[in-house]
Amino acid sequence: MELLFDKIGANHIFNLNDLTAFTKNKKNHLKYNTYQSEWRQAVKQEVDSHSLYENKQTYRLLIGFSSILLLPFIFFFLIYGLYVSFIVTLLLVITVIIYASVYRPKTLEGAQIAYDWKQFKVRFKDLPQTEWEKWSEDDRMRAYIYGLGISSKEIDRKHDQLIEALTPTDHDYVDDGSFFSIIYIGPYASSSFHSAYQSSLSRGGSDSGGGSSGGGGGSGAF
Repeated sequence: MELLFDKIGANHIFNLNDLTAFTKNKKNHLKYNTYQSEWRQAVKQEVDSHSLYENKQTYRLLIGFSSILLLPFIFFFLIYGLYVSFIVTLLLVITVIIYASVYRPKTLEGAQIAYDWKQFKVRFKDLPQTEWEKWSEDDRMRAYIYGLGISSKEIDRKHDQLIEALTPTDHDYVDDGSFFSIIYIGPYASSSFHSAYQSSLSRGGSDSGGGSSGGGGGSGAF
């Protein structure tokens, strides 16, 4: 909020065109990536505060260091020409290291949330219009932003089908905070943030010490 409304915008007003102009100036890249890195860290801290993943740091370290025990065998197999054994052992070491790096089991709450969203993706594809109309505006926004955030074309197509019958006409009043206003600006805002992120990588990504770690942070972040 500080970056968008105070640094990029003016008089506490933010416009997506301001974002484009701001990131076109290379002098602003470091500032943009610094703020984005801080925001990404804040999101991570919020996720961590809900204990969605089990703390398996000690277990992962033990598994990772156990691969060291196999290193002498790699050299011995190579020295004595046992190439098949060398390749098998090398693959085993790599597998152990990868396993130790990515192993992060979810807690019961984390697994439940992941399961609920997975079920949502399955059910939403066949969701009838009549049921969708019964949803609250907050639930519609949540579903729409989830699909936008994970770049799901299936969810986007379904949303297009559902909102077609309910989209206000040009003569209807659309509140700035309504679901339909989010639909109108969502893809444009997502594209703008993604373009700003890509533009900032031309210089700021290498200077900010973590600016490029977000990958496609523009669209996913929105």
